[in-house]
Amino acid sequence: MCYLFFTESHSHATEQKLVKNDIDTVINSIDRIIFAEDEVTTGNTIMKIINIIENTYPNKIKFSVASLLNGMNSDSLNTYKSKGINVHYLVKTNHSAYGEIADSYKDDGDYITPDISDCGIECNNISTSYINARRLTSGNAYEDSCGKLFDCIIKDNHLDDINNALIVGTEEFMYPALYTAEKLNDMGINAVSHSTTRSPIAVSLEEQYPLHRRFELRSLYDSDRVTFIYDLKKYDKVIIITDSPSVSQTGLNSLVNALKSVGNNDIKLYRWCKE
Repeated sequence: MCYLFFTESHSHATEQKLVKNDIDTVINSIDRIIFAEDEVTTGNTIMKIINIIENTYPNKIKFSVASLLNGMNSDSLNTYKSKGINVHYLVKTNHSAYGEIADSYKDDGDYITPDISDCGIECNNISTSYINARRLTSGNAYEDSCGKLFDCIIKDNHLDDINNALIVGTEEFMYPALYTAEKLNDMGINAVSHSTTRSPIAVSLEEQYPLHRRFELRSLYDSDRVTFIYDLKKYDKVIIITDSPSVSQTGLNSLVNALKSVGNNDIKLYRWCKE
């Protein structure tokens, strides 16, 4: 396996890589690459990737960026414009006052490290229509596979008396959890989705502040890696969906015990896997 390496300096996982083998299979049959993001802050990371691709492949590929939020300053936007890269977003943000705003809140939220003793939850493996979205795949095919994953989960759960549910994704494995929550809402169940994250966000008890309680967990992928989840509540049912190659028992214990600490008792874990 060959990779194209780059750094994401503002991330808590700075070393990143693209699978070059996958790009090789499509680079001669496409004319545009679109970067889809939740938020673009400076545009520096995306530009690093663009430079790597342009230096690796002689093809004249066009690039576009689409995000929910965009915090790029005028200089960065002009750099993209000068290279003919279209930048699309729903909301333009200004980061210049973020530090001052953050400092105005007290760092007095609840910081919790859950118990890592045996949580009593078993891992249910589902291999039906598994697709690894970290590799090159069709978006339509992946959505169809998530639908089949959802069907397997629904068949394994009694939902007649469920009014509200929490669907938890793990780290970058978010879409199947979001998809499942959306489908449950379509069924009339009030479902929300959370995901564990590597980002250690400060929490405050002040009402206007968005996050109030932080749980420090061990990763389901690697028990030596710290992850976090925020503002957990009690639900009728909790469903955790992961694609971890092998579930770290310490990571599972910390996540489940965090959920139990706020009153959740009906908890199931599903690992979507190749076999």
